[in-house]
Amino acid sequence: MIANMKAKSPFWVFLCLLVLTVTWYGRLDASDDIEMEPLMQGFDESGESLPAGEDNQSDDILSGFEDESQSEVIAETDLVESDYAVDGYAKFASAYNYAHNTPQAGETDWRGVSKLKSELYLELNAKLQTDWRFRFSGKGSYDGIYRINGYDEYTDDVRDNYETDLFLTETWLAGSPASSLDLKVGRQIVVWGKSDNLRITDVLNPLDLREPGLTDIEDLRLPVFMTRLDYYFGSWNLGGFWIHEIRYNQNPAFGSDFYPGDTPPPDQEDPDEGLGETEYALALSGTFSGWDMAFYYADIVNDAFRIENVSDSQIPELCLKHDRLDFYGTALNVAWGNWLLKAEAAYWEGFRYVNTEDEIFSRVDLLAGLEYAGFQDMTISLEVANRHVVDYDSRLEEFPDEIVADDTQSALRLTRSFMNEALEITVLAILYGSGRDDGALQRLSLDYDIDDAWRVRIGVVAYQAGDRPPFEHVEDNDRVFLDLKYSF
Repeated sequence: MIANMKAKSPFWVFLCLLVLTVTWYGRLDASDDIEMEPLMQGFDESGESLPAGEDNQSDDILSGFEDESQSEVIAETDLVESDYAVDGYAKFASAYNYAHNTPQAGETDWRGVSKLKSELYLELNAKLQTDWRFRFSGKGSYDGIYRINGYDEYTDDVRDNYETDLFLTETWLAGSPASSLDLKVGRQIVVWGKSDNLRITDVLNPLDLREPGLTDIEDLRLPVFMTRLDYYFGSWNLGGFWIHEIRYNQNPAFGSDFYPGDTPPPDQEDPDEGLGETEYALALSGTFSGWDMAFYYADIVNDAFRIENVSDSQIPELCLKHDRLDFYGTALNVAWGNWLLKAEAAYWEGFRYVNTEDEIFSRVDLLAGLEYAGFQDMTISLEVANRHVVDYDSRLEEFPDEIVADDTQSALRLTRSFMNEALEITVLAILYGSGRDDGALQRLSLDYDIDDAWRVRIGVVAYQAGDRPPFEHVEDNDRVFLDLKYSF
């Protein structure tokens, strides 16, 4: 019955849960004894000039190097006592798909339990000298659902991309070689921009997009090997980035329930190697009283692929290609009472497409956001982004490009904490196109800290199909998920 109701109107789930969450907030608010937080509580992640999800530790020797780690950043005091610290987590994640129809003969049956994944993350932080730090971290996972259901049920691409995973995450050496100068070398994550839900200027790290909607951007970024140099003067920070490792977005594998097609994709070009292929980037950011801003430049390889015909004959031979692009961006945060105003803008050069042969296109990306933290223990945010292709050619609408002149996204998020922040409820809706024309997803999640070590997360994600990839065939992918995490 639930699946039938969802198939008729997927958005009803989000609307009902939003009403229930706000109602619950109103009922519990009268009994809460917690004092009202300071004016800017809830803006800590994007106040100053630090990206969302980073710790603001201005007195730490790695100030300016705050990063998106897979675990909590080791405190300075912990390292002073022992010169090194080892921590990490063990996590079990599962999902139950409740809306799939009976598959056709030869198709994968995605009904029921679709994930039984165990994950281990380890992180070593060491103090080498007074001004130098070292981090080594790695993550491995195994999903037992493929062995349980039988390997013949899945494509080789699905098994290769989802069953096992083992790789280095953030691993770097950082310190201060001179006054007002910081150096960081190794695999790392760098977050640009002010948005928490949509990407406009956050362009340096690729994303893991294999299971869209299950988690936030801060948990999807993939680290890359780079050299970072930061110089501080007054209220400004000038950063230079040399990215030596070329990685692409991880997309849904052929045969997965998120893959938008019935045939395997063309072969993807391998990343170019060597110092001559290094990506370059600059960032100038300033932090002032009540506002901050940043300017960005990057000469990088597009993390997203495009399709190219590499055959000289009449018979096409397609491949997935990644172009070298020039990027210019800016971002602004303004705090005004309980409100936080966000704005981002970007200009891209270098896009090529199959249907327009040798033509080169530019694109203008804009984002406006508004966040309100005036309610006790509750934050509401709205972000709207538009990506406009300059001098658009109508041939881009045709297969295989399928590019529109204006690509719009909207994100609405409501977060409310209870029980002295032990319980957090988040409602998120992301719409693609105007009026959900190109697809949508809605997620309700509850995160509960059982104690200092154990954390449980449960939730539901609902999808609506759209007119364009990647949301053409996802309407049956609705699922309930459960994560149990032990941190040590």
